[in-house]
Amino acid sequence: RRNHIRVTSTNFSPTTNPQPIPPSVFQDTMLIDLNLHGNGLRSGELNEFVGFDAFLERRKRVKDKNLYGGALTDMGVCGLD
Repeated sequence: RRNHIRVTSTNFSPTTNPQPIPPSVFQDTMLIDLNLHGNGLRSGELNEFVGFDAFLERRKRVKDKNLYGGALTDMGVCGLD
């Protein structure tokens, strides 16, 4: 398993670093949880990242399945407000 990613900077900036998390993390992995609590990103900015929609759809499928099974699950998005 590849569970490490390499990024040049985790600091989000609309002009100099508009997507610090590579699209492949959202599109080419089985990632369903991402903790960005304390990060300077806002959820609106994260929603604009390329591939984030694929991550949300995958997360929704897994979380819905857990809800139907009776599990308590966190539906927050990556620890962001």
